[in-house]
Amino acid sequence: MAAVKETVGREGSGRAALARPALVLNEREASWVNDAVCSVVEQPAPFWWWLAVIAFGLLAGAVPLVVVYFISTGLGVWGLQSPVFWGIAILNFVFWIEIGHAGTLISAILLFTRQRWRNSVNRAAEAMTIFAVLCAAVFPLFHIGRQWMFWYMVPVPESYAVWQNFRGPLLWDEFAVGTYFTVSCLFWYFGLLPDIASLRDRTTKLWKKRLYHVLCWGWTGSVRVWHHYEAGYLCIAGVVSVLVISVASVVSTDFATTLVPGWHTTIFPPDFITGAIFSGFAMIVTLLVPLRAAYPRLKDMITPKHLDNMAKVLLATGSLVGYSYLIELFMAWYGANPFERYTFLNRITGPDRFTYFAMFGFNVILPQIFWFRRCRSHPWILWTASVLINVGMWFERYSIIVVSLERDFLPSSWRHYLPTWVDWGLFFGSVGLFFFLFLLFLRVLPALSIAEIKTLLGKPERKRHLETATKESAPNPGEQIYGLGAEFSSEEELRQASEETRKKGYVWWDAYAPYPIHGMERAMQLSKSRVSFFVLMGGLLGLVTGIAMVTATSIPRPQFLESFTTGQLQGLFYATVVQGKPYFSLPAFVPVLLELTILFAAFTAFLAVVLLSRLPRPYHPVWNWGELARRATNDGFFLVIEARDPLFSPTESRQFLESLGGRQITMISR
Repeated sequence: MAAVKETVGREGSGRAALARPALVLNEREASWVNDAVCSVVEQPAPFWWWLAVIAFGLLAGAVPLVVVYFISTGLGVWGLQSPVFWGIAILNFVFWIEIGHAGTLISAILLFTRQRWRNSVNRAAEAMTIFAVLCAAVFPLFHIGRQWMFWYMVPVPESYAVWQNFRGPLLWDEFAVGTYFTVSCLFWYFGLLPDIASLRDRTTKLWKKRLYHVLCWGWTGSVRVWHHYEAGYLCIAGVVSVLVISVASVVSTDFATTLVPGWHTTIFPPDFITGAIFSGFAMIVTLLVPLRAAYPRLKDMITPKHLDNMAKVLLATGSLVGYSYLIELFMAWYGANPFERYTFLNRITGPDRFTYFAMFGFNVILPQIFWFRRCRSHPWILWTASVLINVGMWFERYSIIVVSLERDFLPSSWRHYLPTWVDWGLFFGSVGLFFFLFLLFLRVLPALSIAEIKTLLGKPERKRHLETATKESAPNPGEQIYGLGAEFSSEEELRQASEETRKKGYVWWDAYAPYPIHGMERAMQLSKSRVSFFVLMGGLLGLVTGIAMVTATSIPRPQFLESFTTGQLQGLFYATVVQGKPYFSLPAFVPVLLELTILFAAFTAFLAVVLLSRLPRPYHPVWNWGELARRATNDGFFLVIEARDPLFSPTESRQFLESLGGRQITMISR
């Protein structure tokens, strides 16, 4: 295994250099990364892919069939009965939404903590989030019974001028899940922009090139664009991190704020967040281990180091989940509440006790095998454990939701819950839908982050041999000159050339690279990106919008003509009276206000990057240079001095670029 030498601590501290496993093996080059990742999309689908798509597609077909059946027949075809009115439908919603939380949270948190090994797993994790949320949305949508009345949850007044109750947990879920899905899609798509540009520059089919060009907003690979892009990526990751924690807390609070034994506990919010990371990493391993086995070239980018790190995360989060289980048992005993005590005793000794032991065995005991290096490094041991962990997490939700509801406060209302074939059909159909969507994703977009993986390559491997002779070229007679371009063999040469170009006094020039090069902003003296300022303004606008909405629909106001005489009160639109609670209840409005703040901030970050980068670009003159157009998103490093610069001279500028070590110097027409 190739290894990179990294020194721990400051230079000159005297500590020995530690040999750490490389995150990209076999000394691969940037062009190889492009070929390996893009080939999954570009080459014909293998036979195994067709078999898997057909199998999971047929399984996913159970979803529309079951949905049509129980809508046409009635909700009674489910196993719901008193006292279990929340059955497998809500259980599966929580199961999928927790997996969905993990993907974006993993990508964002690992980005903030500068964990470079995330670059090989973040794209699959973000895609997994979107597909899991889609599967989760199926269950509450049809659990409401009258699906055609779903629009009552949308925050618009209906014909009787009755607005939705923004103090209700059901509407919290509507805002939380809707915002989470929207922002997760935006975060995933934002990260895809440079990789879609790589597909654009590689394809030879005109319709694909135009489609990819539209999807990547005319990405050029300019260092100035990378400057704003990185700032926007961090801002969106920041709001996504807050969003994931808030959504998991809202979903868990739906349970914790009730008085049902087994639910009324303050440990639910952190427990749900930990469980989300736990089940999410298990699902990522479930997806990536077969992926690297099916495409052997990806093994150099999804390395044993990545598997080892994910196994360690599973060990840590599994231990935290076990701590939560033990705390629940302790509090049930120590709290001296007979209902709580019986609920947990029933989980362990009741008719559904196998779910509790499966939950504890798969989620707490099984991850302890990852204390051993062999279990962490063996892909299929890790994969098998990950599958069983997700089975255990499903049993955890069954134990929390179903088993807690089966034994009500009154023994006369006790009844054992039995799911019907409709319940199981919808669940297994959602499993098929999840894997079916992921298989389609593999054939449409890069499953690994191309640009980010290139930043993991060692500097000696990034240098590319270039011809020593310059390319004498001139535009056709009558064509206008855009500028003069030169190619450099490495990012270090490009950084030095950029610094010298700035010192020379050139104003209108830019550099182009296939990935962000740290230090270029200092070499080019780029001012701090203003993306964060616009994100702050967008978030404040969302907060003000939310406050205006909940205030206008909740607080009554005096009539202008009658207030001085009668003092009668009437709502701005409709004053919602909920069990005598205050009209304006700030704690109850926090979920709605927070989700709107995050939603506005995320979209503002995206739009700020687009506008500050002067995107979209239907056309750019640098694409007239074929070498730059082909390789600016692959493995090329370019510097272009524009003809409008006051210091530009075809002869002197050429000599200057040559003195910097530039090769393939080309005159670019407009």
